[in-house]
Amino acid sequence: MWAAKLIRIIVEKIAPKGLEYARFSIDSHFTRNYLYMKRNYPRKLP
Repeated sequence: MWAAKLIRIIVEKIAPKGLEYARFSIDSHFTRNYLYMKRNYPRKLP
């Protein structure tokens, strides 16, 4: 349990918050979807 509390404290200090988190979320989802398409459907990409 102490390890979970330590990880929570670290994540709260370094994780993006607010608008920064929103930008990070959009970027990570775009990258994930792009890589999926590139690997599975390369002809559909421009």
